[in-house]
Amino acid sequence: MSQNALDKYPKTTIAQLFDMSIKPYLCWQNFQTVFSLSPLRKRVRIDIEKYPAYVVYCFLGHASLKNLSAEEMATLQTLACMVYMLPDIDPDIRISRNNLMYRAFQSSSSLEPMLIHYFTDNLVNLFQQISNSTECMLNIATFISRKTSLGLAVAVCLMWSIIFRSNGSDVEIHQFHDLSELIGILSTLRIEDVEPRMFYNLMHSIGSLLHLTLCNKWQELFRAHGYPANYFRLRTQDGRMLHAWVEKAGHYYRGHTKLIGRRIRIVATKVMGSLQYLESNSSEWCLICHSRSTYGVCVLGQINNRFDCSKV
Repeated sequence: MSQNALDKYPKTTIAQLFDMSIKPYLCWQNFQTVFSLSPLRKRVRIDIEKYPAYVVYCFLGHASLKNLSAEEMATLQTLACMVYMLPDIDPDIRISRNNLMYRAFQSSSSLEPMLIHYFTDNLVNLFQQISNSTECMLNIATFISRKTSLGLAVAVCLMWSIIFRSNGSDVEIHQFHDLSELIGILSTLRIEDVEPRMFYNLMHSIGSLLHLTLCNKWQELFRAHGYPANYFRLRTQDGRMLHAWVEKAGHYYRGHTKLIGRRIRIVATKVMGSLQYLESNSSEWCLICHSRSTYGVCVLGQINNRFDCSKV
């Protein structure tokens, strides 16, 4: 990249962006450590400390076009997620950061379950070191699910991780599950025992999980990789039981006057709307998305409209 080209873009370095972060783990030293200890470092032959953030993002994104190992891909995803959580200060930096995220989850076309587990576990370990980690997971899962099948697979596993964690269950293998398992998990959960902010995240995870699995435009690709059909459908009886639970949760928060209570009621209404759509159409998945119709509105997709967990 020529000096004239560099002069057109912000001079802010990644280190300076990390200085603006209020999350303790999101610091320049940790970013440097992740990068320097990975074999990915040999793919990016620039001094990431000296160049502007925009340039570093471009070089990292270009590395995704090479034949990366699983470890290199996981490192690229970690670095991309770390900078994605940094403050926005300039449109050019934001665009290049988003492009890096997309490329990090385009670096493999494989949906092999253990590879998905490896990538998901790597991100869960990252988020556990960050305050408000569930909000970060939701925000990033929503973003990466839009463009690539790999991103969607990791996003689904992140949603399941949040849901299992809500009732104290450990996750040994991050993987897809039959949606009927939602009923068993939620039936053991006492709504009044869950902190409201965490409950909002749980409710949003349920709605997002329904959206990502029942509207999956890459379902044929997943099936070709051995994922069973029941991962992408919600049986009518399960839908009714889930609706009853969500309705009960919305009723519990009906009298809450704080903002978080209102947001829980809003997201509960969206989830019930998704379930009512399936029930009224006698369908186990989204008819609009499965037909790839350009007409009509995907009701299940309303859960992620204008979604930004950092504003909760």
